[in-house]
Amino acid sequence: MKVVLLISFFTLGFFGFYTSYPHVIQWGTERKINPNPNQFVHSKKPNHRTRQVVLPNPDFLYSIAFYDLRRGPITILGEVPKGTPYFSVAFYQANTSNYRVIDQAEFPDGKLAITLYPKGEESSSGTFGVASPTLTGTLLLRYIWKDTSDLERIARNQQSLSILMP
Repeated sequence: MKVVLLISFFTLGFFGFYTSYPHVIQWGTERKINPNPNQFVHSKKPNHRTRQVVLPNPDFLYSIAFYDLRRGPITILGEVPKGTPYFSVAFYQANTSNYRVIDQAEFPDGKLAITLYPKGEESSSGTFGVASPTLTGTLLLRYIWKDTSDLERIARNQQSLSILMP
């Protein structure tokens, strides 16, 4: 009987740790990078001293926002960088699981317009819609740069980003 109880407590403890750990990591990352939801933070050219992302790719620039949909859908607006080999918007749940990635091919007119709404609700904004499985999570925008002239153009694109809330 003691062995069964011991195994049960161990299993429950492991399961609790396994399911809660990603949420703790997400919470800590939010507090470290930007505790204000629905606002972007932009990286500069990464090096060994300026890491906001663990082991960043040195060819990428990043913009990150932690979203909160408890008051309703949000709309992400901005410019898609022209001449950049790769640009994407990745969406992560509150437990850090990725659920959607969109690249520049989805926005041939160069205008970034995405409405992020809770799963189960409808998006009627007329923009590209993405249903979030959780009410909070992370947006991660990645930009590849080839030379230093790209850095200035991407920085302008990063500054064009905004999040509209209800």
